[in-house]
Amino acid sequence: MVRWSEWAGTVAPGFICVTESRQAGRSPGPGENLQKWLVSLPPTLFLLAFLVAPALLMVVASFQQVGDFGGLLPVLENGQSTLSLEAYRFFFGDWIYAEIFLRSFLVATATTLLCLLLAYPLALLIATGGKRHRDLLVLLVILPLASNFLIRIYAWMIVLGPAELLYTPFAVIVGMVYVHLPFMILPLYTNLESHDPALLEAAQDLGAGAWTRFWRITLPLSLPGVWSGSALVFIPVLGMFAIPELLGGTRDILIGNLIKEQFLDNRDWPLGSTLSILLTAAVLLLAWLAAWAGRPRRGGREMTRGGRLFGLWTAALAVYAFLYLPLAVVVIFSFNDSLLNAEWVGFTARWYGQLFENTEMLRAAANSLIIALGAATLATVLGSMAGIALQRWQSGFLRALPFLVLAPVAMPEILLGVSLLLFFRQVLDLTLGLVSILVAHITFSIGFVAIIVRVRLAGLDESLFEAARDLGASPWQTFRWVTLPLILPGILAGFLMSFTLSIDDFVITFFVAGVGVTTLPLQIYSMIKVAVSPEVNAVSTLLMALTLTLIALASKLAPDTLRGRA
Repeated sequence: MVRWSEWAGTVAPGFICVTESRQAGRSPGPGENLQKWLVSLPPTLFLLAFLVAPALLMVVASFQQVGDFGGLLPVLENGQSTLSLEAYRFFFGDWIYAEIFLRSFLVATATTLLCLLLAYPLALLIATGGKRHRDLLVLLVILPLASNFLIRIYAWMIVLGPAELLYTPFAVIVGMVYVHLPFMILPLYTNLESHDPALLEAAQDLGAGAWTRFWRITLPLSLPGVWSGSALVFIPVLGMFAIPELLGGTRDILIGNLIKEQFLDNRDWPLGSTLSILLTAAVLLLAWLAAWAGRPRRGGREMTRGGRLFGLWTAALAVYAFLYLPLAVVVIFSFNDSLLNAEWVGFTARWYGQLFENTEMLRAAANSLIIALGAATLATVLGSMAGIALQRWQSGFLRALPFLVLAPVAMPEILLGVSLLLFFRQVLDLTLGLVSILVAHITFSIGFVAIIVRVRLAGLDESLFEAARDLGASPWQTFRWVTLPLILPGILAGFLMSFTLSIDDFVITFFVAGVGVTTLPLQIYSMIKVAVSPEVNAVSTLLMALTLTLIALASKLAPDTLRGRA
């Protein structure tokens, strides 16, 4: 667990002085400015080193000679530049790459549209329903995210296998929709919940029917949520390689599979970097368009409860069944007394016993726990600093901090994975292993912690600080007895979120793990790819139980943040 007392003793006195002085209406002194730098610099420097520098290296690598097997040429040689446009000419000169990009965009578009069709009725039901059931309905959307990403894909392998739908484009779309559907539901629900009920009431008084009110009022007002959810679905799908590989086979590869192939199979890092740069450019353009189209609009707190319709409940139940049926199949078959998942033979718990005798699995689990604890601890410290800086200061170099913090959250994981692979091997000359995985997990977890802590800070009541000052409390005393107890739930929730993200991560770990180092997701992936055994069901069930517990704890500590109300 995070040693928050040590963190508070070194960092908190700095930021709280600035906090209190700003809330009191006076300008910070020289000492307070120094404290501002002490709080802001550690996360900024870390993200510059392990996010910006790897991205710049990937840009340089894209201008190297195609076919450079794992080594990058110097930029200057004998006083002349060695940079080349060969990789870009190679890409634009071969139609196969454009075809793969086009196929990837089509899959991402289809996935986004299907997620929108499935998510909208459920989000509308949650937003227009009573507060009594709202939190439960939101939690039921979040809980599937607590299960390991590969476990959810493996669940569909079990479901689609007997129907002979596995290794088809249909299976790929189903897997994509299943994994990303919650990320469409949550932004839609957040937007729909904020609509002003007076607008619908006025339209109803003027004689507008239910469908007219929906098409003329609800839908236009929900477009910012539609754009936000679409971006959260479309962008990750573009870089996905595990789902096409496991559910679609090798027939129709996507851009994520192509990047993976260039970096790990062909060792053609310049071409792989070029593909990554072009994908990054597309992602940035889409993110900008989504941000522009999803500008917030004014609204109230709640809508009317007109969504309690039979049709909405029917659609909602269908979505929940879609989310939970595959996971239920995994749990049930973990007790199936058969080496195959095709049919139920009888009840047994022997797979759990064999699981704890599997030395490779235990070693992988130990590695995952070590990395997750270390990454969560360091990411919580750095992310808390970043969250404090984001909330308290918005000047100077700190104007770039929101971009640094949110970039790992928004970008496809494959881009972060390949850029760190280049950086570790070419700049640091680091042997890939536990250390490289730890640094990578800290990098992508910082943003989640910063967001949670920032939201927690934003909700603090200024009158509490004013009362403490009026009673003669020093800045440290105010922080120790007022601020810290209030932000501690956010810090702990950030730790739990980081731990869950780390122990669940597969994509980034896949690139930076190196040879001979295996985490639990990598072990599950190899078991799914090579030889599926009932032990996969057992470990999947145990991992779901662990992550469900952590998500439940995090939702208790910071419910508004985890429901997407940030």
